[in-house]
Amino acid sequence: MYLSFIKIYLKIFLRNWRRGIVISLGIVLATSLIISMNLLTESIARDVIERTLSEVYADIVITPSEDVTFEEIKEVPQILGEIQGVNGVEVVARLAEVSTKVKSDVKEIPNPNLCLVNYSLFEKYDASIIQGSPSDFNSSNVVMLTENLAVSLNISVGDQVKIEVLSKSFPSLSFNVTITVVGIVKLGVFSFKLVSFEAEVFKPEEQKMSGIFSENFVFFSLDAWDDLKTLKTLSVRVFVFLDRNLFVNFWEPERSINKIWELEDEISAKLPFECYLDSPLVRALERNIYFVPSIQPVFYGLSIPILILCWYLTLTSLHIFVLDSRQDLGLIIARGAPHKEVFKMVLISAIVVGVLGGALGCFVAYFAGYLILVSLFKMSPRPVSLVSVTYNIVISLFIGIILAFLAARKPASQVFSTSPVEASMAYVVAEEEAEVDWKPSKGLIVLVVLSVLKMVEWIFGVNPEDFWPYFAKDPLLNMIFGIYMFLSTFLQIFAPFIFIYGVTVIVIRSQVKLFKITSAILKPLLKDFSTLVSKNIVRSPSRFLKTSLIVSLVFSIVTWSIITVDSYVTFLDKVDMVRVGSDIRVTLGSSYVNEFKLWLSEKNIIDVYSQVYMLPTSRKMTICAIDPSSLSRTIYTFPDMFQTLSPYQVFEEMEKSVNKAVITKSLAENFDINPNSTLTLEIDNVSLDIKILDIANYLPGLEEINPNNYVVLLNYRYVSSKILNSTDILVIFFIRLKDRGGSEEFLRELVGREGVIEISVLSGIKGTSSIGPELFFLCLSRAAYISSIYSVLVAFLGLSLVSFTSVHRRVKDIASMRARGLSTFQAFLLLFGEMFTIIVLSFPLGFTVGLLAARGYIFVLRLPAPFVPTLVISWNFLVILLTLHVLLLIACVVPAFLIARKDIVKTLRII
Repeated sequence: MYLSFIKIYLKIFLRNWRRGIVISLGIVLATSLIISMNLLTESIARDVIERTLSEVYADIVITPSEDVTFEEIKEVPQILGEIQGVNGVEVVARLAEVSTKVKSDVKEIPNPNLCLVNYSLFEKYDASIIQGSPSDFNSSNVVMLTENLAVSLNISVGDQVKIEVLSKSFPSLSFNVTITVVGIVKLGVFSFKLVSFEAEVFKPEEQKMSGIFSENFVFFSLDAWDDLKTLKTLSVRVFVFLDRNLFVNFWEPERSINKIWELEDEISAKLPFECYLDSPLVRALERNIYFVPSIQPVFYGLSIPILILCWYLTLTSLHIFVLDSRQDLGLIIARGAPHKEVFKMVLISAIVVGVLGGALGCFVAYFAGYLILVSLFKMSPRPVSLVSVTYNIVISLFIGIILAFLAARKPASQVFSTSPVEASMAYVVAEEEAEVDWKPSKGLIVLVVLSVLKMVEWIFGVNPEDFWPYFAKDPLLNMIFGIYMFLSTFLQIFAPFIFIYGVTVIVIRSQVKLFKITSAILKPLLKDFSTLVSKNIVRSPSRFLKTSLIVSLVFSIVTWSIITVDSYVTFLDKVDMVRVGSDIRVTLGSSYVNEFKLWLSEKNIIDVYSQVYMLPTSRKMTICAIDPSSLSRTIYTFPDMFQTLSPYQVFEEMEKSVNKAVITKSLAENFDINPNSTLTLEIDNVSLDIKILDIANYLPGLEEINPNNYVVLLNYRYVSSKILNSTDILVIFFIRLKDRGGSEEFLRELVGREGVIEISVLSGIKGTSSIGPELFFLCLSRAAYISSIYSVLVAFLGLSLVSFTSVHRRVKDIASMRARGLSTFQAFLLLFGEMFTIIVLSFPLGFTVGLLAARGYIFVLRLPAPFVPTLVISWNFLVILLTLHVLLLIACVVPAFLIARKDIVKTLRII
């Protein structure tokens, strides 16, 4: 019986296939959104996995105890090679606590790094043999040199070098040997890290450097070197490489870490000596352990408003469909079918459509998701496993069924409310008109007032907790304020939606307000016809209300989500730029300045650089001597750096008058110093009179130098050369790069420079770690754009549905009016005006609320910084907003145009 009913109702669906498509599309959008978010999460997860694993050059590092014999160390690769999951083992030994020299006939190089390695280090990894034969390396009286060292000594393969080793702790182990060079090696990043005992990628933005190894290496064969059989002067590391596919699962990071720890226990049990095990892979996983699990719920959270809109669209579609098919349903009931059976028929038919929509949504999502990843985010699509595809299909069908059931329940229940006679006679059931004396409920007023209070907080950027002391004395006010603070958490999320719902309902449900507002909007466009269109709107407020809600919420969601993430990502970028000051900031001792400048001049990647002399006068103050012209070209300058003048005006004035200086805001406030004041500085018993040009709100790259921010910025020409050349001062170099993409090699060389104390690098520069807040909000912006795109489609479909339905119900009236002399264009304006009013009412409301919500969110999420975040309206947002307007206008114009141009005689005959 159900099957026959379903067949009957599906025939009704097919007869009204256009509306059936809209019902299905609401479900398709909902399911494809979830699958697209899954695809985005999977792609990001795989990117994070690659970034994390690229940070680690060796998965486990074994440091043997001092009483281990050299023969035991050489057996380690064979022992560990038998353990499942171990892909490779490399032993590297380095002479430690010794003074070394390597000499050729023309030059002597002090303190090269003497290492003992297996030839597999050059054979398996990224080191390359530039000269020489690999087979000769197994001899005990030969060495291989790195390219830098060979060039410095001016030697080639076949030449001899003299190596002197002096051990103060163990004089008996000192030796002097002349040995043949059989190979010249160029180290890659991977091999350089291993011979330098570094198992992880260097992160300049997190570390300070001292004593980093240079690239001057002398390599002996680990197997052939028989003269060193003690570890007293050898520092040994055993690097273990794992099958990462077996151990690393980013969806279960804690389990992955536990598996690596279990392997470490197994390795410790099998080794015949005491040792210390460290896992750089575990540290890398721990740094990023919660990244992927944390972005998944955030992405799904962004999907919830869109899912609600899709449900609302499906509900509206089914509601209109049931209203238009009530005549068919009435005839079925009149022929003896029970109301309950017809109710089930409608419900089951909708669920069938939900299943079809879910399946189609999954199919669409894979194409749409890949298209979005490739075109919008420039991310290469990742291969998806069969398990993932099956999971996504099940999720799609489940969402389709749930949405269809929730949306169909109310329209299906309307079958009970109409008698068979009424249903079969009525072509269209009149909708509830707006009430003249309608008043909003108290609950709605309270919700709107609370949402207004929350948005007032966002406008002025205030924290309600700051007002608590004013209410604490009065118990009643204290209780009310406590309730508001409890609700404030929920209002932070739902205030925009509550406000839009409340304002829309209050305006549309009141006949007088709705008529006046719509008449005022349509008067310039329709002139005398505005009153007629306004009356039509007032006669069907329910449909007008639902559509206005959908469109307003879409405007709000698009504005709020995109502007929030764009503004916050811009804020994080600015925080990073203020932290570093330029692309790269390098601090070193003054005695190394000339050599460092000469080295920089040889690098093609350098665009321009400037230097700042740090002249500490006390614990609380630092004087920065600068060249204003060069500094303005290297540091990132922002309009709000100084209180009165622009950065370029400040640097130009300092260039003209060498006695003018700038001080930080904290120094000015604590000592009541104003611009144009005169100060006297005491540096090495030399007095300098300076005139304060302006007050700095913050100084990029110089904020971290002094914790109290008591910094004075003056022209270096005003300071004597004796002070600037003092060995007690530090010099900071601000470096701008021509090409950030090629900075990895430059950073590696920079790390090995002698005299370098600290390096800071922008997070976005290649060679630095980018897994953190910046990547999180970049991923969040991608999810926000996906949600916005789907929101635009929901609004377009919703307005198209209501527009087609509205003009279809006006066919009789329009045909009659055209028969009396109404032109086609006038008929078009009458049909177009009703839906156009929805756009005009919805855009300012949704856009304004979205802006306020974005402002509130970036203030809640902001990090401590000497400046406040500002709203950023990007070109991508403007393109999406313009696309939304164009689609909504199309949804209004096309139905009105199709109905307005219908033949009058044929239309009246059909009616």
